[in-house]
Amino acid sequence: MKPTNRLDDLLKERRETQNEIVEKPKYEFILNFNPFHELSIDNYLQNYLIDKSKELINLQVNDAIKMGKILEEVSQELGKKGSPEGVYGNFLRYNGINSKTALRLRKRYILFFEAPEHAKIIVSLLTVREIEELDKKRELLDKFYPSITLEEAKKLFKGEVKEIENKKEK
Repeated sequence: MKPTNRLDDLLKERRETQNEIVEKPKYEFILNFNPFHELSIDNYLQNYLIDKSKELINLQVNDAIKMGKILEEVSQELGKKGSPEGVYGNFLRYNGINSKTALRLRKRYILFFEAPEHAKIIVSLLTVREIEELDKKRELLDKFYPSITLEEAKKLFKGEVKEIENKKEK
């Protein structure tokens, strides 16, 4: 049996933590990339722009969720330790994070964590306003059925529920 090397363990742990929280999803089923197809450019450039858009979206999604996770962990840890008031605020200021932004990132992470597997990508792509609404109306998470598109999920926030429920039944 080969003895374990602490450096190997650390490198493995680092690789695991650097893995994306949101696996590279099949955005074609969630997002509408038609605007790129409507441009008067060749197929190569259309596909190139779509691929780069997916990269940007994936980066934004993962960074927001990871930041929310870190901020939630810090908040929880400070809460457990009964830290004096203002420590969390000082932590945020040191790291250049506005307290309202921190709260939004934490909410996004919590909702992402609570969402059913098929709805995680939708939660990660919602706007700040939609995250606020979803935080207040968590029952909307139950309406995110498998294969729902982002466009359909956004209709739920506008109260266009009947149209979505009819499609869900089909």
